[in-house]
Amino acid sequence: MTRRYCARCGKAESACICSWIKPQANSLAVLVLQHPDEHNKAIGTARLVEYGLERAKVITGLHFDQAGIMAQLSALSASRPVLLYPKALAGSQAHFVLDFETEHFSVPPLLNAYDSIILLDGTWRNTRELVHVNSWLNTLPTLGLEHSENSRYRIRQANKTGALATIEAVSKVLSVLDVNHMADQFLLPFEKMIEFQIAKMGPVVFQKNYLENQD
Repeated sequence: MTRRYCARCGKAESACICSWIKPQANSLAVLVLQHPDEHNKAIGTARLVEYGLERAKVITGLHFDQAGIMAQLSALSASRPVLLYPKALAGSQAHFVLDFETEHFSVPPLLNAYDSIILLDGTWRNTRELVHVNSWLNTLPTLGLEHSENSRYRIRQANKTGALATIEAVSKVLSVLDVNHMADQFLLPFEKMIEFQIAKMGPVVFQKNYLENQD
């Protein structure tokens, strides 16, 4: 039997989650710089960000020209980005924190100064490499997320505390900075993707590979 694929998301039709995607308007533009290692991962979530928001774009690569990135932001009607990163970088102009435990959110300064966020999609090693080879990223203001709830990415083995999937990180930021953000709707395709993968592998494999030996 010939396997058929969805023309939109590229997944096999049996795994397609496009019916759950309802694009929503976002006042804060989102640009995802995706490490090449992430591009072909079946359970990546960066593309779900692009599909789920009207003003979002994913660009895959290792070396990014600053002028080219600013042109991509301009196409999203944005020009003043903040980099989602857990700490200030060498030349960072400022570092902001969204603390979900104390609910200390620097909303007015952020909204007044910035109109977009840049995210780095990949493992911690991947994101550090992107920062290293794209030195201009070090000059951007940074935004960190603290004490966010644990990731719901149940099919990721390296599920460290505070390590969110790309789509979850975007939703966390927008839930604070965009009053119109509908998190449940935005994250629904992500949840459905996880459910499909768990059903595909079966409860025994899921238990052994993802539930056993967890702290």
